[in-house]
Amino acid sequence: MAKLISIPVAKETGISGTTTLVASGTATSYTANKLTDSGATFITDLVAVGDTVKDVTNGDTALVTAIDSETVLSLDTDIFSASNEDYEVSVPANELFDSSADFSSGVSAGDWVINTTASPDTDAKVKHIKSKFRLELTENIMSVSEAYKLVEGKATSNQYISSSDMVMVKRTGDLSTVISLNTLSNNTCTLVTTTDSAANEYVKKAVQLAMVKAEQGAPAIPVEVEIVPPDVQILSVDLS
Repeated sequence: MAKLISIPVAKETGISGTTTLVASGTATSYTANKLTDSGATFITDLVAVGDTVKDVTNGDTALVTAIDSETVLSLDTDIFSASNEDYEVSVPANELFDSSADFSSGVSAGDWVINTTASPDTDAKVKHIKSKFRLELTENIMSVSEAYKLVEGKATSNQYISSSDMVMVKRTGDLSTVISLNTLSNNTCTLVTTTDSAANEYVKKAVQLAMVKAEQGAPAIPVEVEIVPPDVQILSVDLS
C-alpha cells in the first residue's frame, strides 16, 4: 500500500544582501605601519583586528593589528609610501560583511549562508555572529560584491510525496538530487540541497532508505527522510 514520504525542508530566514567592503578612502598622511585618513570612521565602521587593508594604488596588502582611533589603523606591514593613496578594508576570507545588514536578530549559529552569485551556488554555516554587519563562516565562500541569502540551520517544514509515485532517485550534482516520478502532472521532483558530494550522496541514500521503509511499514504514518549527517539540508523541493 502506498505511503507518504515526508521530505524535510529548511526555510529561508528572509535575510539576504550583497557583501561590501568594511571601509574605503584615501590616506591623508603617511606614518610607517599606519593607515591615516582624517575623514575615516574606522571604529564606527566596525573595522576589526585581522581585517585586510589594500593599497589600491600599488596593490600591496597588510593586516590590521590595532584600531588606534576613528582615523588611524596600525598595520603589520608598511604598505603606504605617501599620502593621497587610495585604500580598501575587507574582512578575512572566512567572513561575510554587509554594511547594510543587521545580523543581530534573525540569525543563529548553524544557519546556512548561500552564495547566490557563485555558479553553482556555494554554501557554508554561520560559525559566529561577530557584529551586526559581520558573520564568521565555516568555509571561505564569500568575496566583496557577491550576493547571499540565509537559510535556517534546521528544517522547519515538510513536503509530502506518495511512495507509489517515486520511481528512482539520482544525485545530479553537489546541490541537487532528483526523484523520478510516475504521475501525470509531474515527471521529476528536484531536491535543491546544500553541498552533498558525489563521494557521500547523503540525500540520495536518505530518500532511498525512506522508500524502502515506506514499502515495509504501516501506511498510516509518513516516513521521514532522515539525512545523515544532519548538516546537509534540503533547501527546496521543485516539482516539474
